[in-house]
Amino acid sequence: MKILVCDDEPLFGQKLRKAVLLWFELNGIQGDCTVYSNPLQVLDAPDLAEYRIAFLDVEMAPLNGIELGRRLREENRQILLVYVSAHLEFAIDGYSVNAFRYILKQDLEKSLAVCLEAVVKELVPQNDWLTFKSGREPWSVCLQDVYYLESDLRKINVYGSTPHKPLGSAYEKLAELVPRLEGKGFLRISRSHLVNMAHLKKIVNYTATLENGVILSTSRTGYAGLCQTWLTWKGAMI
Repeated sequence: MKILVCDDEPLFGQKLRKAVLLWFELNGIQGDCTVYSNPLQVLDAPDLAEYRIAFLDVEMAPLNGIELGRRLREENRQILLVYVSAHLEFAIDGYSVNAFRYILKQDLEKSLAVCLEAVVKELVPQNDWLTFKSGREPWSVCLQDVYYLESDLRKINVYGSTPHKPLGSAYEKLAELVPRLEGKGFLRISRSHLVNMAHLKKIVNYTATLENGVILSTSRTGYAGLCQTWLTWKGAMI
């Protein structure tokens, strides 16, 4: 889950980032948090549509947090806006951009966990998580963030939007994951790969190209069936 923090106090921005990622880690959820100290830098980011949550300071220049939130919504209508400020009187301004939550900086330690629990429940229904129970501790990843799964000897590598960089790994068998995921938009394209069709750009010449540019080889046996399954799924989503 991609998270954005914008606060013109760099030290506080990093403090918030560490607290957010610690909560995600303790709850077994994969999180990726980027911090900005200038709101204009946020608007120049190339991947605004991928962020799920934005923690924004209200008092910033040359663009205040309310206006930044409004601009973010123009690029990403689904993003949840959480405002973080030292002054309670700014909370009412958040209603103009349909803010999800408002946190006082001085109450961060006791308010952040409650806020993040509400955020996760709002963004992702419980059945849209993939949980791995093998290993020392169970961990979960949002299915929407998964691009594909790859069988690697005795373990499964889970990949997201960053090419060739796993979100995590687990000692599982791909064959056991197929029945759990095929009904949720995943397609097994070969003995080693199970892809999320939501991030599948095209299948051509026995290869599958994902939105992040990764190209995977498909099985030659049943290739026509793979293409038909994807086209049928794609048509149902339109």
